[in-house]
Amino acid sequence: MTPLALASVLRPLPLLAEEFGLDWRRLLLDARLDWGMLEQPGVSVPAARVAAVLEMAALRAGVDSFGLRMAAQRRLSDLGPVGLLIRDQPTLRQALQTLQDSYHRASTTTWVQLDEGSDPVQMRLAVRTGDSAPARQANEMALGSLLMVLRGYLGPQWQPRFALFEHAAPRDLSWHLRLF
Repeated sequence: MTPLALASVLRPLPLLAEEFGLDWRRLLLDARLDWGMLEQPGVSVPAARVAAVLEMAALRAGVDSFGLRMAAQRRLSDLGPVGLLIRDQPTLRQALQTLQDSYHRASTTTWVQLDEGSDPVQMRLAVRTGDSAPARQANEMALGSLLMVLRGYLGPQWQPRFALFEHAAPRDLSWHLRLF
C-alpha cells in the first residue's frame, strides 16, 4: 500500500514558495503532482511526492527550515475531519489521545505516540513515506504541526522542553530556535 497524505498539507506552499522566488506550480509538476489538488484539500496524494516537493523547495530556496515554515502556516483544518475532532476535545489530554488514535486517517505516513509514563510526558512522531528519498522537510513539518496543535491548547507562548530530530542539525538554527 502506498503511504498517502492529504493534499491540504501543502496548502501553504504557494505563498511560501513565492516568498523565496520559487514557482510553486513547477515544484508540484516536478514531483508529479497536479496543482489543482490544492483546491481539493480532502484528496489523498502519495506521501513520497509531498516529501519530494518539500525537499525540492528547501533545496531550491537554500532554506533548511522550509518544512518548519510550512508548519507555522498550517491550521488544524488542514488535517480534515481529524483536525475538527482534535479541536473539539475538552482537554489537551483528550486532544492528544484523539491525535494519537486518529492521525492515520489524515495521513497514513505519520505515526504519533504519547508516553505519559515518562517525566516529562513525551511524544514521539515519525513520518514514513514509503520511499528511500530524504524526508527531512516532511518530518520537520509534521513535528512543527504537532507543536501548533499543542500551542492551540496551551497558548502561543508554550515551549517544549526539548525537540529531537533523527537528522543532523541545519546550517542555520534560527527558525528551529524560534519555533521550538
